Amino acid sequence: MFLAEFLKLRRSATWIIAIPLPVLAVITGSVNFYANQQILDHAWASAISQMNLFYGIFFFGLGVALIVATSWRYEHQGSNFHHLQALSDSPLRLFLAKALAATSVVAFMQLVFVVSAYLSAHLVLGLEPTQVLAFLGVNFLVIPLSFSLVLFQGFLSMWFRSFSIPVGICLVLCFSALASLKSGIIGAIAGLFPQALVFSLLTFNSSAISSMEMSLASVLVHAFAVGFMETLIFLFISLALFQRTKR
Repeated sequence: MFLAEFLKLRRSATWIIAIPLPVLAVITGSVNFYANQQILDHAWASAISQMNLFYGIFFFGLGVALIVATSWRYEHQGSNFHHLQALSDSPLRLFLAKALAATSVVAFMQLVFVVSAYLSAHLVLGLEPTQVLAFLGVNFLVIPLSFSLVLFQGFLSMWFRSFSIPVGICLVLCFSALASLKSGIIGAIAGLFPQALVFSLLTFNSSAISSMEMSLASVLVHAFAVGFMETLIFLFISLALFQRTKR
């Protein structure tokens, strides 16, 4: 089932989506770094921080939303969704197959971002690479952390026949990442959204968004603990909705 969903995505436009979005994030971050060198440290970490900032707050979430919406687009054409419900003997396998196939495209998008960011910082901006392993590690960990976001968007894309509504909801929630930086109940609630979890990992210890020093370990424990619970919740809700509409 995973192979079928993967091949379906491979034949679609998702691989095209996965290339320009991370490149645009790198370009935006590089331009912002170059324009603000008087207030930013002229160092590799500052440049990468700017790229991660724009990638995490907008481009990454948009990419995931478009990839997942594309994976469900065929199911909402004609009576395909009813046929899927009739033929699917294991909805759990279906949702996991779709989520894993979409996550494989997200992994490719991460690879494009990492390569583009490295080349831009080193060759275009002329900065000497430092803390490369930390940069690679953080961006690698974004892939499994994004699984809860993929499932959340999968739930929305299954629920809404419209291609654009789940994408629009994701874009609105992407800005919850900024709200999560606030103290109090607003920040606590906003920090629970899957978009904010990815953002917190990509921008940990970034001077561009917060003066509060946090260790990578504390960010990882919080993000993956919440992400795991959300994975179970979104799977349960998706299965319940699928079975309810099946009747």
